[in-house]
Amino acid sequence: MIKSINKLSDVPASSLDFAAWIEGSDAIEFLERNLRDDELAIAIHSKYAYVHTVMVDQSLADPIPVKDCLAWNFSAWSTWGVSVRSTDPPEIKIEPPLLDTGSKLFDRAEQFIFSRNFEGRRDASHY
Repeated sequence: MIKSINKLSDVPASSLDFAAWIEGSDAIEFLERNLRDDELAIAIHSKYAYVHTVMVDQSLADPIPVKDCLAWNFSAWSTWGVSVRSTDPPEIKIEPPLLDTGSKLFDRAEQFIFSRNFEGRRDASHY
């Protein structure tokens, strides 16, 4: 799997190969093949490839709402938060990471991976 992921980030030297590479058909093939593999890539962060997997309710994704999916706006940095409304009495609640993603499908998704940053890790503060 690592070789396949690294290949997605190998920029071809020839202009003809680059034109095919930039279309991303090899990335789509990788994802389709990965669905049938014993191991599932749930997060890929390389120079030219990014995969951030979330779990969605299958009943909401059959058929796949393509137009809705293309409106997504979230990342692995999405996280839980606290919402406070200045009402009387004040309203305080915990908000899930994927509350307002721009996509109805992803607004109800569950995130697997949460990126973090910790300055106490000297060599790799981002993990």
